Amino acid sequence: MPQTHFDPNWWIAWLIPLFPLVGFVINGFWGFRLGKPASGALATLAVFASFLVACYLFTVVSGAPEGAKQLVIPGLSWMTVPMDPQGIHSLQINFELLVDPLSVLMMLIITGVGGLIHLYSMGYMAADRNYPRFFTYLNL
Repeated sequence: MPQTHFDPNWWIAWLIPLFPLVGFVINGFWGFRLGKPASGALATLAVFASFLVACYLFTVVSGAPEGAKQLVIPGLSWMTVPMDPQGIHSLQINFELLVDPLSVLMMLIITGVGGLIHLYSMGYMAADRNYPRFFTYLNL
C-alpha cells in the first residue's frame, strides 16, 4: 500500500463537485430571472472553476514525493455494518475522496471537456427559450 500524502488544503478537492452544484442551484431557482447570457455564463464559469481546482490538484499530486502520490481527503462515515453477531468485527463504509495521478488526470479531462461543451452550448442553444433550464441540467 503506497503512503498517503496529506495536504493542508485538503478541503479544496471538494470544490470540484461543489462549483457545478452551486451553478445548478442558482440556475435552477433564478435562471430565468438572470436571463440567457448570465445563466449560460454562470454555468460555464462554474465548470471552468472546477477545472482550475483540478489544475491545482495536479500540481499538488505531481509535486508530492514519489512514494506519496496519493491524497486521501476525509469525508464522512456513511455506515457501519456488523460482520458477526457479537459486533466485534464490522465493515466501516466511509465517503472519502482519493486523489492520485489517475484521478487527477480524469478530473482534468472531464472538467476541461465539460467546460468546452458548456462554452459551445452557449452559442448552440442561444435561440432556445428554455436556455436557463438547459444549463441547469447541464451543470447537474
